[in-house]
Amino acid sequence: MADYPELMDFLVFRKKSVDNFFKIIHDAAKKVKPGIELRYNAHRKSDQELYGTDPSSMSKWVDSFRVSHYGEGSGDVNQILEKRKFLLALRYSTGETKPLISAISIRGHSNPELIIQTMLMARKCGIGGISPGQYVCGTFTNMEAIRPGLNYADIPFRERPSVKK
Repeated sequence: MADYPELMDFLVFRKKSVDNFFKIIHDAAKKVKPGIELRYNAHRKSDQELYGTDPSSMSKWVDSFRVSHYGEGSGDVNQILEKRKFLLALRYSTGETKPLISAISIRGHSNPELIIQTMLMARKCGIGGISPGQYVCGTFTNMEAIRPGLNYADIPFRERPSVKK
């Protein structure tokens, strides 16, 4: 980056712009509905600065973060370790009290054992909830692993509130 100071200037501008964008969204959303939760879908562990996202500064405007790493869907235990690194990095950058939610893949090469192992690992990293993802193509066997995984990892389960019509 030292060879390209203009690029560094742009990345600083981009980060400030993204932070300001989230502040605008936060303020507008809270004005309309004070209890609304603004959640950021953290989709990348690396290269966040190229997207202008900095979880440590965004956490002022974002109520929670959802980690969208679907390593368990690969069937590779090593990918669960990569997910752990992502969760810990996000925990470190956002602080101990910021709610983190971990996406869980229930399709691909995922299986109940990997799903439950991932949920336990995520809980040990300080997540407060699980968000099953990619469930359209998920197997029933994998979907059925969610509840036992929540119990095994001691992750609180709450029913979705009914929507008033």
